[in-house]
Amino acid sequence: MCRAPSLGAQLPTTNVPALRVGTVRGVVHLDGRLDEAMWAGADSIAALTQIEPVQGVRPAGRTVVRILASADAIVIGVRADDPDPARIVAFARERDANLSNEDHIKLVLDTYRDGRSGYVFAVNPNAARYDALVSNQGESENANWDAAWEAVTARTATGWSAEIRIPVLSLQFKQGASEWGFNVQRRIQRLLETDRWASPERNFQVTQTFRAGRLTDVPPFSLGLGLSVRPSLTAGGGVPAPKAGFEEAHDASLDITKTLGANTLAAFTTSPRRRSTRAAPTSRAFPSSSPRSGPSSCRGPTSSISAWGPETTCAPSSAGASGS
Repeated sequence: MCRAPSLGAQLPTTNVPALRVGTVRGVVHLDGRLDEAMWAGADSIAALTQIEPVQGVRPAGRTVVRILASADAIVIGVRADDPDPARIVAFARERDANLSNEDHIKLVLDTYRDGRSGYVFAVNPNAARYDALVSNQGESENANWDAAWEAVTARTATGWSAEIRIPVLSLQFKQGASEWGFNVQRRIQRLLETDRWASPERNFQVTQTFRAGRLTDVPPFSLGLGLSVRPSLTAGGGVPAPKAGFEEAHDASLDITKTLGANTLAAFTTSPRRRSTRAAPTSRAFPSSSPRSGPSSCRGPTSSISAWGPETTCAPSSAGASGS
């Protein structure tokens, strides 16, 4: 297995495939069919290369990938042709299922173009979604990370297709960058076949982003307010013991996340104790401050992406911090 280059190393610049991002003009109806006119005019990946079972040969079915961008999202369209669509293998339907033993498409985005970090998005023909962070310099994936994104698939006479929408608020990225790293890999399970776009070699993994292709003409995305507020309330009750009275139970919580920039995320969570009017709030700044620390100030992150976003250096402010 090949390892990622050192921090000071430059990414390859020769023989690196590139895909140009198109522009969303009008509305993309996510139905998995790619029938809007804007898809036909977008740049495309015309073919992948097989790496399993025979490296370097033409895949059994053609795979076409196109990417469009709006002010607040990227939309990825995939057409996966199959010589025998009736034998497509797809059974998972739940979120974050292991898709390795069925047909699926896996997409990898290196939004910092550092060749060491990235995001993984995968979908099978049933629209079962899987997402993860690239970890250990691409040698593994952190599937504990979950993002807000959509995927819709459709079965066609020639195989299956998918439309995937990823809001930019679900990503951390290098602000102002017009180029990201990108790769795509497809599995055809009944043939035990794996096909890939960039670096179609067995001794590299698709998550090793230093071997990814280039996604060009990435627009300067707008983060908007970057504010998410999620209240939650649960209630119930019961009789805890014979002859005991009815007891109520209720729990409330409030989660607030705020994007402070294209690469910094902060969060506040408050959760009053059960049947208590006194709240016990916690304040967090991802990823390194303690949940029990006071208000925190954060400065710019490194380019590595963690489960809470990029690595960020945070320190409690002297005015509000209190230990316990």
